[in-house]
Amino acid sequence: MARSKFYYEKYSMPPLKIQYKAGYDAFNNHRQWIKTVKGGATVITTYNPCYKGSMPFKEWERGYNKAYFEQLAKVKRLERSL
Repeated sequence: MARSKFYYEKYSMPPLKIQYKAGYDAFNNHRQWIKTVKGGATVITTYNPCYKGSMPFKEWERGYNKAYFEQLAKVKRLERSL
């Protein structure tokens, strides 16, 4: 009995914790792009290197969001102390 292509795709990828850590590190990396959009607002953009909708994409996004919310909590805590 042949195995499905999803079996091979699942096991040909590196462990998901690698994508999680890459997303977490991407937030703290200085390679994020800053651009100004119409109206003068500044936007930070970061590129997710994984295929959209895949499990590695979601894990990378989860790591990036975790780092963002940790930083947000830190900033709020410092603002309260002033």
